[in-house]
Amino acid sequence: ASRILAEKVLNHSSITVLWNTEVQAFRGEEEGLTHLELKRKEGSTTSSQRLDVSAAFVAIGHNPQTAFLKGHVDLDATGYVILPGGGGTATSATGVFAAGDIADSVYRQAITASGTGAQAALDVERYLNR
Repeated sequence: ASRILAEKVLNHSSITVLWNTEVQAFRGEEEGLTHLELKRKEGSTTSSQRLDVSAAFVAIGHNPQTAFLKGHVDLDATGYVILPGGGGTATSATGVFAAGDIADSVYRQAITASGTGAQAALDVERYLNR
């Protein structure tokens, strides 16, 4: 997050930042989400905690999860898939297409990921129909 956004979050009266905390499970009923099961680490101590919530936003961070592609398609120094040719979703490997956060080191947002996902689907269709 940007420094300004981080400061807003840290100074907001209705937001509590839980450092060194990992969501273990989302729990709920048919009506929806009721709580999270958390694992908190403080020093060498790990504890479980329940956090009552009615909604959650999940962000996976900004590290592209491309280790499985190494050696199969070209990746840049930070792990993003390189899309040669500019503008398409084709990778360096014939018949392999990439979309979303793994191929977008600039915007890295869900809305742009869904757009490039649609592009990749069209590119795959064209590839299969040639």
